[in-house]
Amino acid sequence: MEDIFEVHFRDETPSPDRGIVIAVAVRMEDLIGMCLARLLGLKDPHLTRSFGNTSKALPFNAKLNLFLDLEGVSKEEAEILIKFSEIRNKFAHRQEINSIYDCLEPEKDKSLKKFFENRYKSKIENYQYNEENVRLMFPLFLDDLEMTCGAILMRMFEKITDEVGVLTKSKKLQFLIKNFTDYKEFTQDELLFVKRILEKTKQQHKEYDFTDEVIALI
Repeated sequence: MEDIFEVHFRDETPSPDRGIVIAVAVRMEDLIGMCLARLLGLKDPHLTRSFGNTSKALPFNAKLNLFLDLEGVSKEEAEILIKFSEIRNKFAHRQEINSIYDCLEPEKDKSLKKFFENRYKSKIENYQYNEENVRLMFPLFLDDLEMTCGAILMRMFEKITDEVGVLTKSKKLQFLIKNFTDYKEFTQDELLFVKRILEKTKQQHKEYDFTDEVIALI
């Protein structure tokens, strides 16, 4: 039987840009899923149909749209997330897209190209639209995406901090300990953050019995 494909599936390797975009998309989808789960009060999102690992789980775009509807991100942050989603979709669904330049170049809709140029061309010396300069803009875009995701995480953590403050002031200590020291429900980054919250609360509210044993639980 003659070979149908020029490159056999087992020998297929993604282009560098596609590899970066897909890797970032996986991390971003995990972040958005975690934030949505917190907003919806889901303790273990991986066991739900919407955020689990089965075929019933919400696709990337659906999670992003739901997150944008619920979270109230800024217009600039939303635009960055949406543009990344457009880039991700092109790399994920179109074989001929192998570089970030391919994403911008052949389209009738020039909104993605316009976004990149309006935002980044002033940062590139003697800018002209070409593949080399588009490649220089790509890391700048990824930096903006990372800062946006970091800002979203900080807002989520601030929400947790506010909840801790309310619980502390109302002296519901046992409820606080029960809900914020169940380490099985937190990622490693969340554990470190909650631990800092408890340590800070212990310093500011010495009248409450925040023992070292409680903090050591996480």
